[in-house]
Amino acid sequence: MDPARMQIEWQLPVESSKQLVVVALLLVVGGGAYWWLSAPANSSSLPATRVSSRPAAATATVLVDVVGAVRRPGVVRLPQGARVIDAVAAAGGLQRGRAAVINLARTVVDGEQLVVGGKAETAGGAGAAAGSGGRININAAKASQLDTLPGIGSVLAQRIVEYRAQHGPFRSLRDLLKVPGIGDAKYADLAASITIA
Repeated sequence: MDPARMQIEWQLPVESSKQLVVVALLLVVGGGAYWWLSAPANSSSLPATRVSSRPAAATATVLVDVVGAVRRPGVVRLPQGARVIDAVAAAGGLQRGRAAVINLARTVVDGEQLVVGGKAETAGGAGAAAGSGGRININAAKASQLDTLPGIGSVLAQRIVEYRAQHGPFRSLRDLLKVPGIGDAKYADLAASITIA
């Protein structure tokens, strides 16, 4: 037989050719999926995020010593920016028959002592301001009661009330020197007549 005319015919069985087509399709689909999943993400389609290396700050708190006419006197922990009314509530609220005799709307300060109230005032009004030994409680007295102190007129009495409203209760008797118009000599005259208890 002439080799030039010889034809070699090679055919795959029908079943084998179908399997080959399926394998080829699986390779194409698998390769496309791999390419799609491994491609870098388009940054314009992702929401911007900010990563901070610092841990989230803990909520700031203050400690306040609440004493006086409250049900559970003691030190309470409050969130920064809390008011006197929050401190009174944290200390169990007012005792029955007692009045706050303090600015409940004032912001508390870390480390301060809140002296809450006295007996509810009568129409005469002297109850809460009268301290031990007949002294006037400068943290509770009204301007008209402060006016009765030696050397304190209506103007200075009003300044004391305004100072107390802006800065909170006096922590010591000597804090009275911070009120404009009260110096060492005037304080010396007052010291025996006042209290913060």
